[in-house]
This record gives sequence, C-alpha cells and structure tokens, in this order.
Amino acid sequence: MLCKILVVDDRLKENIEGDKTSPRLEKYQNFADKFNERNPLFKLILDFAENPNDFQKKVQINHYSAAIVDAVLEEHGDWLKDKFDITKVLSILGNEIPIAMVSSHWNDTNSEEIAAAWKKPNCRTFLHWRDIQEIDDGQFGYAEIAFRSMLLDKENLDNSITLDANESIRILHISDIHSGGVDPEYSKADIAACVRKINSHWDSKSPTFIVLTGDVAEHGNPKQYKIAYGWITDLYGRLTRGKLPARNILYVPGNHDVNLCLAAAAAVKLYKNENNELAAKLEGDDAVQEELISYAYMPFRNFLNEVSDCPLLTQDFNDQSFAWIEARFRHLGVVFYGINTAQPARAIGTPGRRVSPDVLTTIADKLQAIVEDCGDNPPLIVGLGHHRPVAAGGDAAVDNPEAFENLFNREAKTALFMHGHIHEEDSAYFHNPRTDVSLVLNGAASFTKEAVDRPKDSFRGFSLLELKRENYKVKSLQVASFGWLGNDIKRTDDNYIVEYELKSNGMFNTGKTIK
Repeated sequence: MLCKILVVDDRLKENIEGDKTSPRLEKYQNFADKFNERNPLFKLILDFAENPNDFQKKVQINHYSAAIVDAVLEEHGDWLKDKFDITKVLSILGNEIPIAMVSSHWNDTNSEEIAAAWKKPNCRTFLHWRDIQEIDDGQFGYAEIAFRSMLLDKENLDNSITLDANESIRILHISDIHSGGVDPEYSKADIAACVRKINSHWDSKSPTFIVLTGDVAEHGNPKQYKIAYGWITDLYGRLTRGKLPARNILYVPGNHDVNLCLAAAAAVKLYKNENNELAAKLEGDDAVQEELISYAYMPFRNFLNEVSDCPLLTQDFNDQSFAWIEARFRHLGVVFYGINTAQPARAIGTPGRRVSPDVLTTIADKLQAIVEDCGDNPPLIVGLGHHRPVAAGGDAAVDNPEAFENLFNREAKTALFMHGHIHEEDSAYFHNPRTDVSLVLNGAASFTKEAVDRPKDSFRGFSLLELKRENYKVKSLQVASFGWLGNDIKRTDDNYIVEYELKSNGMFNTGKTIK
C-alpha cells in the first residue's frame, strides 16, 4: 500500500542537535526505510518541503496519506524570512491529512506550537526527535506504532485486531444454524462443548473472524432471529469476550433467511366481500404489489445490523444482493466479500438460487482497485455465499455459475470461497482447466441440525481455517473440520488437516494432508 508522506522541516540539510553523523533528511529516510521493512504491507514514500513556496505547491497538487511537521519552523531560511510559523502550516494542511508533530524538546518553549496542534482534530501524535533518530532502540517502536495507527485510520483500516507478523489468521466457519427448526434445550451445552474444542485446537487463541454462511433462521421470522441472536451472543462472548455488533463477524443470507409470509404479501389483493368489507386474498404466483417482496428480507436486515458491521455496497432497501466488501483488514493480508446467492425472493414459494452478474462485476472492479492499491503485497481474497459458486449436483450450487466464473477469471483472484447449504462438511479443491482458475471451496456442516434433517450419517459441526502468515503475508491455508460423534466432537477427516500452499498468482495449489 503506497503512502506518500509530506515532511515539513526548515532544516532538512542540517544535523539534529547532538548528532553530527548525518543530516535530518537522511534521518527521516532511515525512519521510512525501517518502517517499510517492519511493515511490508505499507510503503512510505517521503516528499520533502524545503521552503514555504515549495510546501504550498506540494499541498495543492498532491494527495498525502500523512504529514510529519517540525514543530519549530520560523528560525531558519525562507521560513524565518516569510514568518511562516506552525500555525500557517497547520492551516494550509487542513483537517483531513493526519499530522505527526516532531520536536527535539517538548516543554514550555513549545507551548504555542502545542496549543496550535491541539486545536487540529487531525494532529494525531507528538514525536520526539529521538523517536525518529534512534532506529536501533525502543524509541523507534513508539513512533512506528503511532505512525501505523495514523495510516490505518487514514486508509479506512481497522486496527481493532492486532496480529504478530507471523501469527495466523484464524477463521471459524459456521453455517445453517436453523434457529427455530431445532430443539434449543441443549444449545448452551453444545456451544460450551464446541468452544472447548475450538480453544483446544487453537491453544485458546480467539478466532480472528467468525464467518456465517446463511440459514441462521428456519423460516426467517423475527422470533427465530431473536433466538439466534442469543445463541450467537453466547458463542461470540465465550470465544472472544467481545460484544455485538462486531466487525469480525461476516454473514451472508441463505434461502431460509427469506420470510416467505412477508414475501407472500406481495401477492395479496384487496377486495370488497359480500358485506362490503375490505378483505384480502392471494392472487396465485403473480405479485400484485412487487415492491413488497423486499420486505421478505426485513427480519434478516434487522438481525444483520445487530450482529455484524459489514459495509454493504448499497443501502437500497430493494436491493436483494446484500453484497459487501470487507477491506478494512487488508493490512492483515486478507480481504473478504459476500453476496446473497438465495435470490430473487418471490411472492409465492422459495427464493431462487441466482446471483446478480452486475453486482459481481462491481465486486470484481472494487477488488481489482484494492489489489492495485496494495502494490507488491496484494491481499488474499475470500468470498462468501450460501450456495456453491460452481456447478454441482442437485441444488447445492447457484443456478448461474457462469456469473461467478466471470468474477474468478478477473485479475484479482478469489483464493477461497466459503459456503453452506448442504448441511455437511464439504472441503474441495476446484480447478477449471479451460481457464486455469483454481480455488478452495469450504462448505461447513450444519452446526445444529439433527440427523433426520441432514444426509444420513453426516456430521453436524463447523470448520476451522487457518491462514498461515510469514512477515504479514499469507503463505498457506490449513482446513480442519469438526463434527459431533455421539456426545463428542471430533475431526471429520480422521485427525488429518488439509493444507494448501499459496501460489504467486494469488490462488492455492492442490491440498495435502498433514497431521
């Protein structure tokens, strides 16, 4: 991610007080080089303003991610001659560019500069020269953290999740809860057992993300979502001790999340009965008031707002795609997108299994822009949908997989697609020899459905996915699926984990089993 940084200093070619080894300009550059080395997803490019005229021109014609400003300016050269003090500089920079103030002494001699900076909402941090100058000791760490925080906010990145450079991204994949369709009597006990197994697998480390790929309700009605909210609140609290709504919960709807009763309202016709009273009746499959169909998603919309903070591409009430791109965690090396595969909703009957080609094109264009913005460190791209995006038997896949094929063929490659619907674990490697597109498909088992509602002898459970990273970059994917066997939870693959290595083109190789 390229970040152009404006440096405003009246003594760029002079040495820092007490340091005769190199001028300030080189110290700034050393700071940027060290920052880039320790934060490979960023690339700081410094742009130096050597005089007031140069500074004003640069601000007018450039887009900067941040600015580093020397607190005392009017003591030297043209800055002194033009009486160009810190107040003028801060005024010209405006209120958008985050600013780091730097000085060799923060005391009463800087009172005017401090007062001017405090008035600026975008003046984010105060650095001492030793924070920049002393690269090899702990002082640099403070400046690095402060500067990274500024850039994260400026680029609309979320700093609430912090991972070490080589720490994995852990994803809990759940699907098909079907709240309202299962007996909730043992739900707390089941959740507790699952949490113990998850903590055991990940050495008590919380999942970085929790992914729910649809059918959280049985019939999409408010009461079922209320039960589901309590269920997810319990699970999330046990795993993370966090509260809802949460940005790290990612959710797409399934076909059971469509309220058929509300959809049927679109086919209701009003008429006068024999008593001249206003009455209503269904008019077959035709929608009399088509604009009412979107209300079939209203309970789901309310639930989504309560549990998640996914940034929908559009807030249009009539939009049934529920498409979103979560790029606020791309500094961790991953970007997610999601789309409703259970559309369109109909006045009478279950929803279809189509996706909008136009919406997928919009997703593809935005993903491409994100990848280009990240430069030499593109993020791994993960897609979410309730149905499989590629052709499959029965009703497991969408009706128009060619729409997904167009997305997968784009330069920004989807490496992993997570889905549900089939109520059993279904991890597979998909490769299209015609287009040379390959991706890992991970279908999670139903977390709660009893055996009578699932394929014979199939598991109910969940998947644990781990994106292994080196120096902030995703290198491989490990998938482990778990399910209930009697009263115990075990891996569904005879204690093996499937590992996929990431290729240079952003897609995975075929998997291999490891212990």
